[in-house]
Amino acid sequence: MKIISSYTCLCVFAVLLCACWGKENHTQNKDPFYLSTMASWDAIRVPLIKPYEILQLNGEKQWILGLKVLPMGIGNIKEVNVLHNMIFIHSGKTSSIDIQNNVEWNEGWFIIIPHKHIEKGFGNKTDYDKFLLSQKIDIPKLYDINKVYAKFIKKGEIGWAKEYN
Repeated sequence: MKIISSYTCLCVFAVLLCACWGKENHTQNKDPFYLSTMASWDAIRVPLIKPYEILQLNGEKQWILGLKVLPMGIGNIKEVNVLHNMIFIHSGKTSSIDIQNNVEWNEGWFIIIPHKHIEKGFGNKTDYDKFLLSQKIDIPKLYDINKVYAKFIKKGEIGWAKEYN
């Protein structure tokens, strides 16, 4: 009887252990920066690489990003991706300007490499592609920011955030 009782206890313990082993608390050990969809009471957000985030102010349709190195921001963001610790952005007609030449762009392509303090923008895709290739960076696929945000809301986290936790 003791053998059956011990065997039953062992089996129950093993089942409980296996059940708990597969479960992870997805919010534990994760930086809250990558989990919150709200920047403040009047803005929603998509986290990129800390501290970079794309914001949409309440009542606005455009997505914006404040830069940390250059004294400007990126407005009217259309597409984005984060790969290998780099942020890639495509914007529509925007108030972002070529600071050196004081020229407004009809479209902008941007690469941000936070760990190298690089924030570089281009007024045409050809120059953007040339720069990426000169740095031996593959030209990335960019994703519609509205679809990225919708997926973020649905899943509760951005897929690329795992790379930075």
